[in-house]
Amino acid sequence: MRGSIPLTDTNRRTPAQPPPKMDYEFIEEQITETKRDLAFNNRLLKEALATQEALETIEGDIKEKLVIDARDNVKRYGKRIDHDYNMLDVLYSARDLTKK
Repeated sequence: MRGSIPLTDTNRRTPAQPPPKMDYEFIEEQITETKRDLAFNNRLLKEALATQEALETIEGDIKEKLVIDARDNVKRYGKRIDHDYNMLDVLYSARDLTKK
């Protein structure tokens, strides 16, 4: 099958094995880590935007490659931030479902 993970002894789960438990404390830890990642990625995005803006003001032959790299960094950090927000949505929903 295309795109599927082949079953091996290390990733095969028999019916006797329960799925990994996601308890409330684990979800809270994941929320904290995701918030930390989000803050870090926001800082990197701000730095990448500042770099891009600074590079667009200079003149020179090497400028084009540097500006392209800076734009790529802005896109990459923007996608990471989107991922972090999506992950937080999932984790908040999971936390609500596991509340005592």
